[in-house]
Amino acid sequence: MFVRSVVALGLFALTAPLGAWAQSQPEPQPPTQSQTPPAEETRAEHWGYDGRAELVVVQGVHGLAVGAEVCALVNCTDSEVGSTMAIGAIAGVTISLIATREGTSLPVVQSINAGTAWGAWHGLALSVPLDLFYNPEVGALTMLASQGLGIAGGLVLNRHFQPTSGQISQATSAGAWAGILGSLTFPAIAGSWAPGGWLTALAFSDAGLVAGSFWASANPMTRPQVRYINLMGSLGTVVGLLLAAGAEASEGDTVARYSLFGALGGLTVGYLTTPDPRVRNRRTARNNVHLLPAPTQGGLTVQLAGSW
Repeated sequence: MFVRSVVALGLFALTAPLGAWAQSQPEPQPPTQSQTPPAEETRAEHWGYDGRAELVVVQGVHGLAVGAEVCALVNCTDSEVGSTMAIGAIAGVTISLIATREGTSLPVVQSINAGTAWGAWHGLALSVPLDLFYNPEVGALTMLASQGLGIAGGLVLNRHFQPTSGQISQATSAGAWAGILGSLTFPAIAGSWAPGGWLTALAFSDAGLVAGSFWASANPMTRPQVRYINLMGSLGTVVGLLLAAGAEASEGDTVARYSLFGALGGLTVGYLTTPDPRVRNRRTARNNVHLLPAPTQGGLTVQLAGSW
């Protein structure tokens, strides 16, 4: 009973103020003419319930993790672990539903979820090389603190910069791929994994997040465009692994080299072939074809006219 109370109160104290802040976010202002996003993105930015399910699912899973971390912090018995994780998931879902009962915007949802994931990644990447998990209480406290700080940081950045949904996807995707590619570069080139592998991956991912933020500000894209690039990068990585298997590569540096080149190739192809909805919309507006009948002295002629 004590553990359940700790979980419920801890989750409420950690998430409820942030949820209330998310609920109180003002509606996004119309973009300026120089930064007008595509019509698909403009509709997605409106205040409503489009991102509510996404928030509920991610924070429900987050609640499961928080329940496990609280159990490690207070030394739950084996019989209490499952019920504590269930309470954490229910608390995450409930708080998300209450916080968004009057709607929210997709960028706010993405900021909360991305902050959760980024905080968890920082906690993990710091805890493993520093052996914090050998002391379960310290490791659990580190993870809880990093996730809470990640959510708070995501909301602060969202309120200050007011990014679009696509810009958040650009920044976070750039950070994730930078961490992956940076981790593969050392074994692919030097033949050995980077010293302090977790910390190296963390540094690359943070640098990629910052660089991706500047890229998103200078060249904003939509969320579907970023998903397409991510998909192509993932397919390229899989192709690289398949080629490594076909070449019967067994050394880690060789596999890393195939994976690195495959991922870079996939990302490059994805970026160069990304469909631009703004171009599609302009083409749709211009593609007007008409058949114009014109009577003549000897009968009738038909003219084809239009623009495309």
